[in-house]
Amino acid sequence: EAIPFLQVSKNVRIDANNRPTIDIISCRLIDLGYSVYQFVIDGAGFGLCQHQYYNIYWGTKNEGNIEINEGFGLFKRKYRLVKHVLRDITDNSNLNWHNIDYSKKDLCHMVLPGENARSTPGIPQNHGYIRLDCDSMAPTIYNDFYKLSGKCPSIHPYYDRPLTIREGARLFGLTDDFIWDLKLKKWDIGDMIYNSFPPVISKLMANKIKRVIK
Repeated sequence: EAIPFLQVSKNVRIDANNRPTIDIISCRLIDLGYSVYQFVIDGAGFGLCQHQYYNIYWGTKNEGNIEINEGFGLFKRKYRLVKHVLRDITDNSNLNWHNIDYSKKDLCHMVLPGENARSTPGIPQNHGYIRLDCDSMAPTIYNDFYKLSGKCPSIHPYYDRPLTIREGARLFGLTDDFIWDLKLKKWDIGDMIYNSFPPVISKLMANKIKRVIK
């Protein structure tokens, strides 16, 4: 449901919860006579196989409700499970940025699908190894998905290793023709992927804006 994001009260910009805001773009839109709405959408409803949440801000001068419906029809069920995205990337794949790391294979091997270090005897509890479940939707993947992370699932559902950059990119909806400069470090690319806005959602949003304009 769309909610008014910003309101104007005695020349002080506040959000819907009456808290001050420094969202300059939204303030300028309001100054120009627009109404600004905020949507929080889950990428899982738009073709991604992970629950990643995004804020959408919509400025409009039109009266009436603004709706952003999950899924946009045919795209809703395109990718729903981890296996639908990762199953055709093998360890022998020559895809760009698909570098295999088996340095901690033994520890990874002990973690069952969907489990983590806390539920796995024999792994130090300060290690946050979490294995993806191929038959489930992925939880949110963070910027350090390419190494054994305590913040998010980082062990491949089939292999005893962390995800590669290419596998993480697929989870975020980036296609295999999207490449990065080979001079970049993994943590830089991890940040880029994590902070990216999925192309599939961008395309669908653009089509919706086009229809609204027409």
